[in-house]
Amino acid sequence: CAAQGGHLACPRNSWHQSAIKSQVSTLSWIGINEQGECLNGDMLEIQNWQGASRPRRGLASIMTADGRWSIGPESVRYSYVCEIPCEAKGSYIKLHSSIIPNRS
Repeated sequence: CAAQGGHLACPRNSWHQSAIKSQVSTLSWIGINEQGECLNGDMLEIQNWQGASRPRRGLASIMTADGRWSIGPESVRYSYVCEIPCEAKGSYIKLHSSIIPNRS
């Protein structure tokens, strides 16, 4: 995402949640850390974790069936959703079918 001038998309409100969910058809990385914060520093206005509470470790992924967030190990390769600034419209959300490489 950074190479394109963007960042992992963060579903900070219900509009962003819907926009991100509309782009995915499989588990995809999104921009929320294990503390439940947007990686880009934005505040989360909604919580949509799968299960009773926020998991403790890893990055967040989005479940396509119901749009709930869950935690996945960083070594798993998923598609990812980027949010890229666009001067005309503020920003847009785009699914990338490529994968985030292992961090090792």
